[in-house]
Amino acid sequence: MDTNSVLQVLAVLIEIIVALAGVRLATKGKKYYGWWIALTFALYVVFDLSRLELLPKSEEVISPLFLIASLSILYAVWLIGCEVIPSRRYDL
Repeated sequence: MDTNSVLQVLAVLIEIIVALAGVRLATKGKKYYGWWIALTFALYVVFDLSRLELLPKSEEVISPLFLIASLSILYAVWLIGCEVIPSRRYDL
């Protein structure tokens, strides 16, 4: 395995940990944005596994998943901002 592949596998492991942390944040911490963080990083895992050729690579599927992941983390950050800055207390 070359260095790039090792780094990619390490990145996937970190993404799995972050996705699990998002689920824990949502369930134990009662923070709704944890689900959006978990979704984002779960989709990143799918994206990276397809790059490692461990999952079928289909641009028709991968590209929309990447867009959904980006929108998911955008919404999570929005929710975090609404919690941190109470004057922005409206949801999308």
